Amino acid sequence: MSRMPGTQDALVQLAHSFSVDLLPAPSPFQFDLKLRSPGVQRGILTLVQEITKTDIVPSAIDLKFLVKDVRWLNTNITDSVINGGMPVTDLLQLNIAGVTVNPPPATPAGVPGLIAALTGTIPIPVVTTTTSTSPVSVDVRWRVTDEAGTVVTNVSWDFGAAGSGTGGSITPPFGHELDDLNLTFPIDAVFTELTNVSLPPVRKFFVTASVNLTVAGIHSGWIDLPAVPLVLPQIAIPTLALFTKDIPFLDLTLVVVPENSPLTIDTLKPVLDSVKSALQPLSGALAILSAFINGVDVVKQALDQGKVTFVKQTEISNLRDIELNPPDWFDWNGDDAGDMLSSIIFIGPPHRQLQCFNDTDFNPDGQGEFVVDIGPISGEVLAPLLVKVPDLSGTAPPSDPAGHLRVLVLPNGWNARLVRRIREFNDEMSSIRFSWQ
Repeated sequence: MSRMPGTQDALVQLAHSFSVDLLPAPSPFQFDLKLRSPGVQRGILTLVQEITKTDIVPSAIDLKFLVKDVRWLNTNITDSVINGGMPVTDLLQLNIAGVTVNPPPATPAGVPGLIAALTGTIPIPVVTTTTSTSPVSVDVRWRVTDEAGTVVTNVSWDFGAAGSGTGGSITPPFGHELDDLNLTFPIDAVFTELTNVSLPPVRKFFVTASVNLTVAGIHSGWIDLPAVPLVLPQIAIPTLALFTKDIPFLDLTLVVVPENSPLTIDTLKPVLDSVKSALQPLSGALAILSAFINGVDVVKQALDQGKVTFVKQTEISNLRDIELNPPDWFDWNGDDAGDMLSSIIFIGPPHRQLQCFNDTDFNPDGQGEFVVDIGPISGEVLAPLLVKVPDLSGTAPPSDPAGHLRVLVLPNGWNARLVRRIREFNDEMSSIRFSWQ
């Protein structure tokens, strides 16, 4: 008996007929996927095959034949000419002379002969084709990768109430292999830093389902189905810190961007407006983005209300080197940024950080140090992308949104330049640098 095609070949063929459909999802960060399988009968995956077999069947025979006794014309064994039937009745009479009697004596009608019959059975091979339906067990695994083929780690997944987890290597719970897979990317995955490198408007990931089918101990082996692209919007957020001499966000303004930033003083406002427009459609579902949308107007007001100094440096070890207002006839000293800054607006992609020191050279020697975190911080689903610190007065200046300024070293020590004790962060900052959380 044989299966056509072979069972393993049929399982491989069945596995390749699976498909993955991308279903509508409630947000741009979620993807629902359905694994569609063929050959499902009453909720059970089955393998249907034609089975060809050869059986030896006993067949009845019934042979009958007639034998007639005849007289041949001559003795040549190959000559089939018949001269008459047998026996010759006339020769059986007692009076042989009667042979010559004319007319001869009467004889029985017909030709004498024999009849015989043969019955029995004979084995005959018979080829038959039948249909076989076998239940198939299914093993499934999923893999979520980025464009470089690396398995991602920051995606959450679930199979409804059956099970959930994180990471891009996914195995469904037992008994739920064919359930829909729901993927959720962190919202901050759509944000990246605006740098000199040109970026596409979308970010792509790929999800691949693999199936392994089994019938009666025979396996198809793992079969990868075609990868399904997952497209996320990509929004590039510039990194910049805006400082002002007075509160809140007034007077002389210092704007600092990292060295790899494409921003200039002329492109600063258009870029912020462009980002604001990109975030606007998301703000309805993500209220925290209003911090950026509303904050952009505050940044533009600060840029418009006073003299602006633009610096492209990832770190500044001594703010006294940054001239905010040059000397003139009325102010021979002018204004530098050291011991002069009173408020901050910090913009950046998720996980960006601004480190601020009361001492020069990033020295946390006790004069005071704090960091401003873009976040997300504990309790936040998404980073606000813009943090305001309207007033640096005191030892723990509040931020907006709250909780994004962390004091690492309390203000203390002596400011030799201004000949005063250091009691707060306002008008004491001497060095800054951009970093990552």
